[in-house]
Amino acid sequence: AHDSRLGPDDTLPARIIALSANAIEQFGDIHSPSARINLVARATNTAPGSITLGSAASIDVAGQWVNDSTLVNGGNPGVAERFLDGGAVSLLAQGDLTLDAGSEIDASAGATAGENGRTRSGRAGSIALASAIPNQNTLTTLDLRGELRAYGFGTGGALRLTGVGFRVAESSSA
Repeated sequence: AHDSRLGPDDTLPARIIALSANAIEQFGDIHSPSARINLVARATNTAPGSITLGSAASIDVAGQWVNDSTLVNGGNPGVAERFLDGGAVSLLAQGDLTLDAGSEIDASAGATAGENGRTRSGRAGSIALASAIPNQNTLTTLDLRGELRAYGFGTGGALRLTGVGFRVAESSSA
């Protein structure tokens, strides 16, 4: 089985990031405005797939906040590339999926203050989390102690949870 480890100094500058392995452990930051992040942990004949976001891990696909005012750009209109919409994060584990306390996933909308003074907002993105082994009723754990965000202007983003069944319980203290 292959393990993929994303460390604290790893950067993935792309609009679409897809990673598939038996076990995925992320301990650092993935930051790519408006991107689509797809992490898939596939089960093998000998082991279920698993995804873990450590306590300092974050996946940030939130839209950018851009100020195009000529007052802050030396009298010139802003020319920065704009990624205002929140992106999409999909974590699919054919086994356990764990978001440790302190971990974060953010797919919130961004906005721009235009050179004319008007504000334009992006749309909030989506977060999809799945913990299930296909065609089996095997119990898996979807442990969500991390923070999920997909804030927007007017409407928020989407959250989709997939599993064989769910039990909502108070988190235990160690």
